[in-house]
Amino acid sequence: TVYNHSMILVYRYRVKSLIGLLNKQSRACNFVWNFCNDRQKDALRFGRRWHTGFDLNKLTQGSSKELGLHSGTINAVCEQYAKSRAQKKRPFLRYRGKKNLGWVPLKGRELKREGDAFRFAGNTFRVFNSRPLPEGKIRDGTNFSCDSRGNWFLNVVIEVAATAANARAPVRGVGIDLGLKNFAMLSTGEKIEAPRIYRGKEQALAVAQRAHKKRRVRAMDHYADDLAQLIEALNLKNIILAGFSTGGGEVARYVGRHGTKRIAKLGLISAVPPLMLKTATNPGGLPMEVFDGIRAGSLANRAQLYLDIASGPFYGYNRAGAKPSQGIIQAWYAQGMQAGHKNTYDSIKAFSETDFRADLKKFDKPTLIIHGDDDQIVPIDASGKASAAIVQHAKLIVYPGAPHGLTDTHKDRFNADLLAFAKS
Repeated sequence: TVYNHSMILVYRYRVKSLIGLLNKQSRACNFVWNFCNDRQKDALRFGRRWHTGFDLNKLTQGSSKELGLHSGTINAVCEQYAKSRAQKKRPFLRYRGKKNLGWVPLKGRELKREGDAFRFAGNTFRVFNSRPLPEGKIRDGTNFSCDSRGNWFLNVVIEVAATAANARAPVRGVGIDLGLKNFAMLSTGEKIEAPRIYRGKEQALAVAQRAHKKRRVRAMDHYADDLAQLIEALNLKNIILAGFSTGGGEVARYVGRHGTKRIAKLGLISAVPPLMLKTATNPGGLPMEVFDGIRAGSLANRAQLYLDIASGPFYGYNRAGAKPSQGIIQAWYAQGMQAGHKNTYDSIKAFSETDFRADLKKFDKPTLIIHGDDDQIVPIDASGKASAAIVQHAKLIVYPGAPHGLTDTHKDRFNADLLAFAKS
């Protein structure tokens, strides 16, 4: 049996046109709100019945043209004022002024779709179409809102149909909730305490940074030591340790510093070892100018740099015939922007200039190396093939035409190869 029902969703789009008009209308909405507040105070002063949203709509009737607002917007402001006053259980509310963020409510029936834009009150508002708006009825509560940076957004409240047949089937297994106080909480009730792996390094790191002795702050060593403490805290044994891109360097340095006593197998996926930088002993590497260019882009406009990388060479979307996925691009961008700017800037030196050749020589477990032969970020000749030549127990799998981010673009084959390696 299939039961039909509906659900209310809110889709948020950033507005890229008519910003001046929205600023003007938000000031007019503040005027309407303050008018409602004044009438409520009059009712209190003269002992009259408190105004409802309907009463305030009657008092503001006919002001649309003078205020430059759609009548539905005026009604929405009045109704929201009455609703907010009732919810807060206060006789009157605060006045809205310059310090309040912009807000222009509207009736759902007044907003019309127009391609990738929206039509309201005779104006076409173009938006960044970050995701398609599903078919459904646009409801009241829809509004324009402004954030603290002056960016305007259209918040569309829409009622869409849903069926029980489309509901996701329950997943059978143990859920893991990663936290801060506890490292993880399992759905079975078990808690895994946080190992506090950074506490032992705080003082030494602080001294080194204050003294500007940057040579003492070796990023890859810290990455590897942190990983070692985590593995030991969880008492993990006979594990498969695989790293992607810079993570492959972390795996290599872990083996170099801590050995393979807890490891059964190793994996290097589109990984940076043995050495990305071109030197006298590594003529196949990339010149320093490449990494200086990345650093310059990070300082000039980090957000744009990340968008350019994700929408271009990282996933091979700059190749002829490629079909870019906006979801993958935005996910990569969001993950990058969550990291600290200085951290990501310093990591460029870590992944490009760290020499892992001595670490790779200590690999004494079966190792899977997967690399795409069209990797524009970490070229295969200087990385995947060079690592396979150093590691004695290595199995190299080359993906023809695959980019750096093959874990997304070739995920089915990658998952199958990794699983087969784990079971072998």
